[in-house]
Amino acid sequence: MQRIVTTAIVLRRVDYGEADRIVNVLTYDQGKVTLFAKAVRKPKSKLAGGIELFSVNDVTFIPGRSDMATLVSSRVLENFGRIVHDYDSTMTAYRLLKAVDAITESTAGEQYFIYLRETLAGLNDDDLSLDQVLLWSSTRLLAISGNLPNLLTDVKGNQLSEQASYLFSLENMSFKTDGNGVFRADTIKLIRYCASTESPLALKRLQADESLYQPARLLLQQVVAESLSVEL
Repeated sequence: MQRIVTTAIVLRRVDYGEADRIVNVLTYDQGKVTLFAKAVRKPKSKLAGGIELFSVNDVTFIPGRSDMATLVSSRVLENFGRIVHDYDSTMTAYRLLKAVDAITESTAGEQYFIYLRETLAGLNDDDLSLDQVLLWSSTRLLAISGNLPNLLTDVKGNQLSEQASYLFSLENMSFKTDGNGVFRADTIKLIRYCASTESPLALKRLQADESLYQPARLLLQQVVAESLSVEL
């Protein structure tokens, strides 16, 4: 029987029967896969350690005739254990897994795996604030899903100005000039930067004003909810 070895992140686990578990994983090169983990809830199971949440795991599975494959081995490659020591980070990580599970198909490309791994790494890093990680995570998810809002021109098609202030139009997915607007060029530049970099850890090198992150984060989370119907 064909065995497939790949790297995976657990999205969702459901107990089945007395000791089994059905596990949705996002893999680096096999898309999203549903695995049947037999007897994994027994105390001496060798599979249990490699299908923990908030971890990157090495998994081996045998494809089945249905949409479900059988997990035959697993081991942890990288564990983001510091996430669970902070309540807000833990809740964010759970929402992240749920969101990625909701928007990805079995054919999901490697960019979603990289995105998920990097967001978990950001949540695990004590030097990054939750606002920083959530801004990056929201922006990158919109970018890789093809739903990034217009960050170059306003609702009228004019190039965004260094001097103007803006509000954001969810209807047009663009900024609009407004004298009382809360968004200025430095905020929009920060959002562009998040869209273009593949890891939130890069924000540690960016000398951006901390006060910019929260309003930008709240905006991009709103755009994610509107565009993808998921919550981060």
